[in-house]
Amino acid sequence: MTFADAAGGPLVRADSHAWVSFGVDRLTIVLVMLVTGVSATVQSFARRYLRAEATQARFVGLTIALTAGCVALVSAATLVTLAIAWTATGV
Repeated sequence: MTFADAAGGPLVRADSHAWVSFGVDRLTIVLVMLVTGVSATVQSFARRYLRAEATQARFVGLTIALTAGCVALVSAATLVTLAIAWTATGV
C-alpha cells in the first residue's frame, strides 16, 4: 500500500495478487462523494414521501445496498471486483 506521491499517483495501490481488491485515487474519492451525495438526497426525499408506506424500510435497505454496490463499483481495482460489484448493483 502506498500513499500519494508528489506527482499525484494513487493514494492506495491495489495488491496485484488479490482476486478482489479496491483502489483509491482522487477520481475515486470524487465519484464516491458524488454517489453518496445523490443517494443521501434520494433517501431523504423518499423517507418523507414514503412515510406512511409499509415498504419504506425495505426501500431504504435496498437503496443502501445499491449505494454500497455503486461505491464498490467505483473503487474496484480488479476485473473480478468490478464484475461482483456490477452484479450486485444489477440485482
